[in-house]
Amino acid sequence: MQAPDQGGWPLYQLRAKNISVQSENKIHSDGVARSLGFGGALVSGVAVYSYMTRPLVERYGEAWLGRGTGLATFYKPAYEGDLLDIQAAGPDSLEGGEFPLVTVRNASGVELARLEGPPGDAPLQQEELAGLAATPGPNACP
Repeated sequence: MQAPDQGGWPLYQLRAKNISVQSENKIHSDGVARSLGFGGALVSGVAVYSYMTRPLVERYGEAWLGRGTGLATFYKPAYEGDLLDIQAAGPDSLEGGEFPLVTVRNASGVELARLEGPPGDAPLQQEELAGLAATPGPNACP
């Protein structure tokens, strides 16, 4: 579902889907995830990442698909059926050196994940990677 435009980028809302129920990684099954203290089976990072790419593909099209890049950071899990808000912000084109940012928030407004970094042919430099990795997220676990 697409909500009203937010500063030039639409806000997407969707229900998270656990596409990894049959995975060998049992964190995607209710029993194991609950036994480890989670609220249920975790939706895979691949699925959440795919949700974050939608606004980028819609805005930048094949240019992003062919050469876009970014750093995905996951702070908290998404669960089957969670209502998620996918919000992007950034430049209108891939030219100019500005980087898009996409965030995923649950219905409580908690940021679960983000995708940020250089579009196109501008790979992150080692110093930039170190800085991003050392920056705790807004809801980082202790």
